[in-house]
Amino acid sequence: MFLQAEPEGWIWIERLGSLASLGIVPLIVYSLRRIQRLRQGRRIEAKLLPLDSGFTGLICCVSAPPKGAEEEAEQIAKLVADLEFFEADESSQKLRATRIGPILKAFEHHRKDLKHCWLIASHDSDPYEAPLMRACEKYFPNVVIQPITKVNDVYAKIDEVYNATHGIFNQCEKQTHGAVTPRTLIADLTGGTKIMSVAVAMACLDVDRKMQYIEQKEQKTFYEIELTYEKVSTRPSAST
Repeated sequence: MFLQAEPEGWIWIERLGSLASLGIVPLIVYSLRRIQRLRQGRRIEAKLLPLDSGFTGLICCVSAPPKGAEEEAEQIAKLVADLEFFEADESSQKLRATRIGPILKAFEHHRKDLKHCWLIASHDSDPYEAPLMRACEKYFPNVVIQPITKVNDVYAKIDEVYNATHGIFNQCEKQTHGAVTPRTLIADLTGGTKIMSVAVAMACLDVDRKMQYIEQKEQKTFYEIELTYEKVSTRPSAST
């Protein structure tokens, strides 16, 4: 858990005075809420994410190893062809341990409510696209895979993945005709490169969007990153 301080909000007090003189009530209400938030600290912590928590949309990242993507993709395709059901038993363990395993686990976690998924993928992950799409169609036929967003740099810069994440949140409701809204869309931080995870997390932190990850020991339990606000005066000091 860590804390992120918000910037000073004095400029909003000045704006509030101007707005009051104009009698613009909705903007005054907005400004009051903004001042309240600026006077608070942001607490970020992880909590267990129960199965089927009501999320209808999911964002996942896909990347490739430096070498051997084509060979691994062929192995994945064979595993998908041989495995009839993706269940929580020994039969699916080999597929769960592959490059596309984290994505399938995320689908499984939201199986009841999930309707749409957005994939952000590096160009060098192209070999995984066909087996991944086949697995999604076979094991989660009720989930619509939106057109894949391809990005060039997933090893040095965060810009493309960051912007792609914002774009998905901004367009999800329109793309799904209301089936997914920003409030029912959650981004998974587990797949992809570390740079991709950082980019997605930063985009979500900008406007308090939902994020999840799977713990890295047994890789079975999902956590949601929750953001809450509290008064600055109640926040622990840096020494605690």
